[in-house]
Amino acid sequence: MRQVQEDQAAAVWEKFISLVEEDERVAELKSCIDDINCIDREKLKTEVDINKLIRESYSHINLMDVKAALNKKPVSTNEDEEPWINLIKQTIQVKGERRKRGRLVRPNNRYWNIWREAQKKRYCEEDQSLRGKEISYIPFAMELTVGCSGGCSFCGFSAGRLKEQGTTYKQQEGLYTEILEHMKELAGKEYGQHGILYWATDPMDQKEYEKYAIKFREVMGTLPCTTTALAEQKIDDLKRLIKLYKTSEKDNYWKLRVSIRSEKAYRLLKDQLNRNEQAIIEINPQYGWLEQTFAKAGRAYKGQSIEEQQRHGGSIACVTGFEISLPLRRIRLITPCLADEVNKNGYRIISEETFDTSQDFKDKVDNMINEISKPNLEPNDYIWPNIAKSHYQVYKDNETQSILEALDQKGIKIKDLLIGNKRMSTQAIVIQITNLIRDGSIKYRKGGEQINTIRSAQIHQGNDARKQQEYFGPEL
Repeated sequence: MRQVQEDQAAAVWEKFISLVEEDERVAELKSCIDDINCIDREKLKTEVDINKLIRESYSHINLMDVKAALNKKPVSTNEDEEPWINLIKQTIQVKGERRKRGRLVRPNNRYWNIWREAQKKRYCEEDQSLRGKEISYIPFAMELTVGCSGGCSFCGFSAGRLKEQGTTYKQQEGLYTEILEHMKELAGKEYGQHGILYWATDPMDQKEYEKYAIKFREVMGTLPCTTTALAEQKIDDLKRLIKLYKTSEKDNYWKLRVSIRSEKAYRLLKDQLNRNEQAIIEINPQYGWLEQTFAKAGRAYKGQSIEEQQRHGGSIACVTGFEISLPLRRIRLITPCLADEVNKNGYRIISEETFDTSQDFKDKVDNMINEISKPNLEPNDYIWPNIAKSHYQVYKDNETQSILEALDQKGIKIKDLLIGNKRMSTQAIVIQITNLIRDGSIKYRKGGEQINTIRSAQIHQGNDARKQQEYFGPEL
């Protein structure tokens, strides 16, 4: 199937939006495709079933139209092929283009960029599933509420219950704007546009989400991608977003997505939307036979083996950057991983801070990036694993596995690890430790005894005390 390039996708979407208003067949065909995806497969097993659905529900399309639109062959240049069918095929094809673009663009900040590229390489090797290949490594996800009212059984982040909102958009606007501005400075506008305004939350739980989305557009130049699992329950909010995303800039292709949790919820959603409104939202069923394909993370993680995770994916965590909670004033630097007993939600927390003001936020974020570029390691620092023992094997080299095996959950001093390892040089061990810290597979804290120098330290090995010039914390 021919992939529509990013610079063409906006033009395709603009034509699609225009044709939805002009030609009833377009919205009907999109609605029929949603039916095929969301109605129980047992009810639509054959072409006879689909044809019956079309005859009963749609008056401007036929079975051949549906088959042509769902045909995965390249868009036809045959003059006999209906142009509107080709346009719908193109519009369907652009769905993955933004995710693809998100993987290719890079942060402005040099250290963030190098660390992100290393994490992309690591996770691509770690998760060979189709889902793993679709992770887009976006710059940040900002939570606008605490918890989520959805309670989805498939939640990949094990979201907690929604808590009462204590502040309004007006109260948060200044701080929120400054956070976005700093993210744009570090990430760059092009990469920053891939940030989102939810994580273990649902956008529809934030009563003023539309205002946050509009401010995002003011700063980043485009509206954020938005996914909700509460659409059929909050139809008025959804309709306002549809109007916003439909009438704003032309690169809003498939930015508004709805996760549907049952066929009943799908039918309720359809009853409350007209077909032109339904046409511009991407509807993704999350039930029935599709439950078998959920990533084995969050609430879906039940101790599955790495082999099973390789079939379905071990994470839905798409951020290699910052998870920001605006209500809790909290920042985390995170990276995706295969879910395990330690990191059940499919991502590792490299570091975590709280902030009070916009300047405090900027200082903390900048410091997090600086620390990941060159961890300030010293021989008396304590290190311990932040990855389940069952998943040590995601590292293919014996040296890394041996370092993880030598660690204690309570933590051991780096110098004690050096004393116990006779096979590797001190420099090689410290470089491995540093890389594992950057991956989030090792945690560390400062020890009691401080060494005056970072790049050199007196390491005692056995009974032979030798002063060794070693490289503690290689810089990215």
